[in-house]
Amino acid sequence: MISAGVDLGGKDIKVLLFREGKILAKEEVLAAYCAATASRVRELMDRVGVEPDLTISGGIAKNRGVVERIEKLLKVKFCSKAWQYPEYTEKNIPFDNQIAGAARAALFAKALAEKFKN
Repeated sequence: MISAGVDLGGKDIKVLLFREGKILAKEEVLAAYCAATASRVRELMDRVGVEPDLTISGGIAKNRGVVERIEKLLKVKFCSKAWQYPEYTEKNIPFDNQIAGAARAALFAKALAEKFKN
């Protein structure tokens, strides 16, 4: 029996694995974690829909095991890892999936602040 639960908030990540009373190998535990995380991401994405030119950012973006499983579940290939905003490409700022979401949130906040400033 394999049971996996993942809270993507990172506060409580549990993967409980049992097979014939034996302790599983580290690789099997990690694979189960990746599969559980990818499954949860798919559930969330099914709610909002999947569009072309999709990329992934945040903590799981650098986890190849999770990313590849998400691609298989959604039957998509994530687009290349490159900035889509001239503010960054013009300054030759290296792209990093892990900070891409935060950078875009900062640009959004800046635009919102400017809107209400006037």
